[in-house]
Amino acid sequence: MPEKNDREIIDFGLLGALIRHKRQQAGFRRAEDLAAVITELVGYPVSKETLYKVESGRQKPSLELYVSIMRALEPDGDYKFDGLVDMALPNSWSCFLGEEDYDRYAELYPDDREDLAYVKEAARKKKGLIA
Repeated sequence: MPEKNDREIIDFGLLGALIRHKRQQAGFRRAEDLAAVITELVGYPVSKETLYKVESGRQKPSLELYVSIMRALEPDGDYKFDGLVDMALPNSWSCFLGEEDYDRYAELYPDDREDLAYVKEAARKKKGLIA
């Protein structure tokens, strides 16, 4: 992991390691699986090489890339950002992903179906679609 530059506020090596850990916890064994979800579902085009560079601390993620990563890793909307960043995000991000988005997510990453079913049901309950 590259050493932190004393003039940097953020330790990007640590941030990358935390992103990698969160990716693995979310069930994405490979960065290319997460890259596909970010590109197809979130709508931010990213390559597996870029994700590997971010995870290793060799590349600083742009703010757009960072929030796209978090959107893909927290599809139920459980991520929190600074209030200013929250206000700048698309309005559609203030709600859960739609049912069709979860189906698309399942197509892109079929190993995560059990967790996805739970998140999907919780989202439907929160929207009042089921009791």
